[in-house]
Amino acid sequence: MQKKIIDLIVSLYRPALNLYAARKLVTPFTPYLICKYHLSDEIRLRRLRWLNPQSKDVTKYAREVKAQDWIFCDVDLIEKFVETILPQIQNQFILITGKWHLPCLEESKYTDVLIRSEKVMLWFSQNMIIDHPKCHPFPYGICHINTWAVLKEMKKTIINRNNEIYFSHLTIHGHLPPAIKAERRDLKERMDEWCPQPMYLAKLHKYCFVVTPHGDRPETYRHWEAIALGCMPISNLPYQYRKLFAQNMIYLDEMKDVLQLNPNDLTYSCPDVKIVTVSYWINKIKELAEEIVRDQGR
Repeated sequence: MQKKIIDLIVSLYRPALNLYAARKLVTPFTPYLICKYHLSDEIRLRRLRWLNPQSKDVTKYAREVKAQDWIFCDVDLIEKFVETILPQIQNQFILITGKWHLPCLEESKYTDVLIRSEKVMLWFSQNMIIDHPKCHPFPYGICHINTWAVLKEMKKTIINRNNEIYFSHLTIHGHLPPAIKAERRDLKERMDEWCPQPMYLAKLHKYCFVVTPHGDRPETYRHWEAIALGCMPISNLPYQYRKLFAQNMIYLDEMKDVLQLNPNDLTYSCPDVKIVTVSYWINKIKELAEEIVRDQGR
């Protein structure tokens, strides 16, 4: 009876708990949470203004943007941003782009404009694919509806990890590209059975390594869930993602190569959990901006 009451209380407060956790751990909506201005249909249409009610609609306040202010923009609104917002901004600013749902960032004449613009001091993006000194990756992060569950699991102590590779369940969703479906079918015989999210996180927390293939985009929740829980993701991410994950991932050329790996031949090193935190990325952006200001003053 007591457990049922506790479960009921948790279910009633879950939105608040997830918001609390989303201010600690990076999610797809972290760019909106940390930016002073935004251009986002996703936030508007999904009625998510409450996540950061202080953030201003840049279509109304573009001329107010001060030096080093942060602006979030949906990746599929970059064209609108370049054509209608950028000309109104008078100062250098920091741009963060991303989107919970597809599409991902794609190179275009509009991204070229952003790179050339002296107003764009730094540009961070989820699934960043552009190689340029002012361009930096920003994590896609953990699904915002699971942040509390992940944070709660992180607080548990694991004494001895299982020195094996965890093949967690991977659903072959209909919207996935054919190549990604094929990757998942290759792994199917080794996959664990489906289990509820809390059980999956508890299992993940006990392993040294986990298989994390692409989803509908290269960078997925699984990478960040694994790192948050001290489990090294094994993935075939393209080279440009190595700037983001660095030594916190084991890289393969093809995902099916994981079937030939012997965990005894792998070296486990606990991932740097702080790269999953919001505070880490706020500080990183500030530090890079300060470096640019110092260089400009020389």
